[in-house]
Amino acid sequence: MKTKKWISLILALFTLLNGLAFASESETTAHYQLGDKPADFTVTMSDGQEVSLYGLLAEKDVVMLNFWASWCGPCRMEFPFLQEAYAKLSDKVGVIALSVFEGDTNEAINDLKEELGLTTLPMGRDIGLKDQYNVPAFPTTIIIDRNGVICMEHTGMITSTRLLVNALETFIGDDYTESVLLGEMPALPLAESGDAKALSDAANIPGGTLELYSLVDEADNLPFIPSEEGDCAVASNLDAQNTVANLALLAETQPGDVLVYEYQLKGLTFDDRIVVFAQDEAVNIHAIQTDGWVENAVRVTEEGVDRFTFLFVKGSQGGYDVDCRIRNVRLLTGDEAAEYVIPEVTGPKVLSGVETAIEYEDDSVEPVYLYQADGVRSEDNGSYLMATKNEVGAKVLVGEDVNLNLAAIRITRDIMNTEYIMLSSLPCDDEGYIFTCDMASVESGAVIVVLPNAAANVNGNSDMVFNSADGLKTYMKLILSMVITQATPEEFTELAMSDAGYYGLEDGTLVLDMNSVIAETWEEAKKDAEEEQAQDQAYVVKFTDPDGNPIQGVLAQFCDDTTCSVIISDENGEARFEGDPYPYNVHVLMVPAGYESVSENFDFTEQGGEIAITLNPLEF
Repeated sequence: MKTKKWISLILALFTLLNGLAFASESETTAHYQLGDKPADFTVTMSDGQEVSLYGLLAEKDVVMLNFWASWCGPCRMEFPFLQEAYAKLSDKVGVIALSVFEGDTNEAINDLKEELGLTTLPMGRDIGLKDQYNVPAFPTTIIIDRNGVICMEHTGMITSTRLLVNALETFIGDDYTESVLLGEMPALPLAESGDAKALSDAANIPGGTLELYSLVDEADNLPFIPSEEGDCAVASNLDAQNTVANLALLAETQPGDVLVYEYQLKGLTFDDRIVVFAQDEAVNIHAIQTDGWVENAVRVTEEGVDRFTFLFVKGSQGGYDVDCRIRNVRLLTGDEAAEYVIPEVTGPKVLSGVETAIEYEDDSVEPVYLYQADGVRSEDNGSYLMATKNEVGAKVLVGEDVNLNLAAIRITRDIMNTEYIMLSSLPCDDEGYIFTCDMASVESGAVIVVLPNAAANVNGNSDMVFNSADGLKTYMKLILSMVITQATPEEFTELAMSDAGYYGLEDGTLVLDMNSVIAETWEEAKKDAEEEQAQDQAYVVKFTDPDGNPIQGVLAQFCDDTTCSVIISDENGEARFEGDPYPYNVHVLMVPAGYESVSENFDFTEQGGEIAITLNPLEF
């Protein structure tokens, strides 16, 4: 299915589940905004306790509203962080977490709390507040301060306790008197590297004299800081996605010297990783969760190395335990360095230089070739393979100059889901590193790439493996759809009429006729274009006085069979509604002072258009 169509379906489903009403920016139904003072309300939580907004504000410094639904994956990911923040600040913060989904009964909510371990988080059912607070999507978090003012609105999951606590603490304290309005979730303050001596003492081997430091220059480049016990350096970006923390040292070295260190790592494999640099060259990647402390080292091989850097790269995911620590850093020289055995990754290197290759089990894949229309096989073929079973067995071969501390495989399934596997984590035989690629859940294909240097994202050999002829077709249609969306109608027509040949096996057996794929994709694109044109029809009601002058400020209600949206006429007298084709019914709710009210209903056709309504002045 085309990417655009997927997005359209997702948005449509999202709108349906959220129960959002269609409306323009001029909609005048009462919605609270940043800076408003909302009315009091009382809700019954899933445990039977009644809670009111201003009752909580009488006891707490701030109240946090959270709108969610059990079907919402991001909501579920967010809950543990909401509970942890609430546990830290429950004496100052009140929480009302309300489900907007009708299927979330009190019993279902209590079951969810038990399932996710949400022992203390106050949760219940929405009573229509979602509409009053104009909640656009879920999860949404709204903060109301002690003055009863809406001070912050955030749509999207919050997967950092530190980030949430930092935001809430803005509104807590005896010195908070005037309301502070935040347009967005405030960023965590830059962690200061602090006392360089304290950091050095924490990261050094006991009694060591190496001077370590951290640079802080922007929000996504954070420091390592001393642990509370002062016995190691801790990355300060553990709760900040898509950031890097750095720990560096300067030291004069000679070839043969060895920098030794211990590290401890928790997180997602490769998404959260430590990269070690000697000068500007990456020499180690640690991307596998450790069980306690692990010792490793870097041997200096060139003149002029005077800087070493540890980077902790925090990935984009949240909702799990993360930790990164460095300690016992020391520099060995002379005989001590020569005698030190570095715990290097060792394995077979059967190729030359930094060459790589992927070999497959005989019965795992079959090559697929591009043939011209006359049946002649093209010489310039991509590395397309057809999986012959659900688990594709393969082996990676590497050259003698490949640093096995940096080498990895990148597998991207269906263009979206990427997985990294360090070669050092794989079993091996005398030739290479053995792995399997699971094709059972792949809809189209998987791109397998060898990275001789994953830190620099340097690509070696790569292959595209498809799970079936349908998988190859899905992939080709996706690529064609991307091309078609950027093509002119003339280019599109030329592409649809092209003599593109076909894909086949080595013996010439047909796998996919590209002309039929192009024609099918072309027809789908035309249908999508027609559907898009049919969508978002304009429905305009124009209000004038008997002399034809436009009337501004008329409230018109546009209704389908489930939803009504209120729109106010603009300076041109137009109340304009855009939505899916439907015979909308229009009713005039309110007219400006001096005009007679209108009780008649008006009906549009599905095709939209304009309805003219004349408002007569009141006669006194």
